[in-house]
Amino acid sequence: MAHEIMFRLGRETLDKELSKHVMELMNRDHLTWEEFRRVCALLDKLGYPDLIRIVIARASESEDPDIAEVVEDYGNL
Repeated sequence: MAHEIMFRLGRETLDKELSKHVMELMNRDHLTWEEFRRVCALLDKLGYPDLIRIVIARASESEDPDIAEVVEDYGNL
């Protein structure tokens, strides 16, 4: 549902806000695999491969096998 609302925003607004929020999220400590997966899924649906690469770069730093699975799933976009 949230992605439907985001589609209604202008692309310029969406670009600016998504970039800002993704960077804030990536600066947090102790992100869960669910957070990584949900962010990647949303960015994929909205068509932001550059932001997915930022998320994957951060996820790649983790030794958590569940996070490694997110990297495998979205690392080639």
